[in-house]
Amino acid sequence: MRSVTFTLRGFSSRLIGHYICQTEPILMSRIQLTQQINVSRVEDYLDLISEQPEQDVETYGKIKGAVLGGEAALIQFLMTWSERHPAGRLLLRGIGKDSDLAHEIEQFSKRAYGFVAMLMAGDVLTAENQSCRKQAYQACQAWVDRVTASPSLGITDENQISDKGSLEKAIANAVYGHRTFLPCVDHSTKGLITPFYHANGAFRERSEFRRFAELLIGRRSEQFVEENQSELDGLGAILFELMHNTHDWARSDVDEVPLRKSIRGILFTRLYLPIASIHRAAGTNTKIADYMLSVGERRPDQYVHLAELSVIDAGPGLAARWMSRQEGESKKTIEDEHAACISCLGLHCTSSSESYRGVGLFDVMNTLDNLSALVRVRTGRVAMLRDFIASPLGEKERSDGPRLPLSPEHRLRPVGMAPTAGTVFTILFPLK
Repeated sequence: MRSVTFTLRGFSSRLIGHYICQTEPILMSRIQLTQQINVSRVEDYLDLISEQPEQDVETYGKIKGAVLGGEAALIQFLMTWSERHPAGRLLLRGIGKDSDLAHEIEQFSKRAYGFVAMLMAGDVLTAENQSCRKQAYQACQAWVDRVTASPSLGITDENQISDKGSLEKAIANAVYGHRTFLPCVDHSTKGLITPFYHANGAFRERSEFRRFAELLIGRRSEQFVEENQSELDGLGAILFELMHNTHDWARSDVDEVPLRKSIRGILFTRLYLPIASIHRAAGTNTKIADYMLSVGERRPDQYVHLAELSVIDAGPGLAARWMSRQEGESKKTIEDEHAACISCLGLHCTSSSESYRGVGLFDVMNTLDNLSALVRVRTGRVAMLRDFIASPLGEKERSDGPRLPLSPEHRLRPVGMAPTAGTVFTILFPLK
């Protein structure tokens, strides 16, 4: 079998790896994911599949440094790849060759990006090009079973949780290393997992998400929980609204047809990074690097202590339904799409017939401002970003509405970012 190695115009082989076109028996290029992942590198991958969707993806069993939104961004890339190329194959470099296949796949499934990659791929291949899709699905099912094994929370009223241990168990079971990953797999029987749903399939109440936020963060930083009780109310409300939004809108396309494959969930990571490694972790995204340095200035040591919280879905995108109902959709500018995203985030401005629904942008911003947070939202052709240390919430925003501006990434992309599937909200905030 002959192979041809080449690089695509405008991209460095050092940055994105090389692409292999197998001329026998299948003509298919291949994106090789690097071991170091960050947001800007994932944007390069999104550019690649925007130009040439029908590519396989090759990955290491373990990716390093996928922090500061990098792993959540990589998950969105994998969802976009699956949507563009349903038959795309995932090639697991180093897995299956002289290794315990079942064990290696099990370990890979415990990593959030590995779990998503194996479920979204059309097929999963070992390093020896042997299909291991059955083993991959079994490993992913076992991971979700860990999260759903705990009993119902036993809510007796809106403000009382009679069985606190059950939620603690569910969150504890979802921990792997420094990460906690809670996925809903909608194209299976594992779409309504215990942390977000009652046994009867009803979405959990807002008050329960306050307890959820406390347990999620408290496992990593008891001090933060003790010192930020009021902000836990806000974080719980944010998680409730964002996850409820995925339940309402991210499981089907704009025509209400259930998605072929859909994964939604929450990814939480505690970061403990040396200040010297910030620029490498942030890549070319200077806004994220500047935020990290600002947090680092507050620390007496040479490390940055942060929480990273992402809500992920594979739906049509934050503003897709709203824009599909407007005339001249194909002529919409980035400014139009940005405005639609802001409207969808704001109270009373959703495409739902329930006018009270919506994240409630000012309440979200107020919580993030109090936390000295950074937020990045990636959806459709839009990336929005705000650093609340550099740009705190202003009094004028109370009357005029809060700002969530386009990310500086748009400066070199006047027609927009590469289009993505789904929406990813990533929030970074110091663990005090």
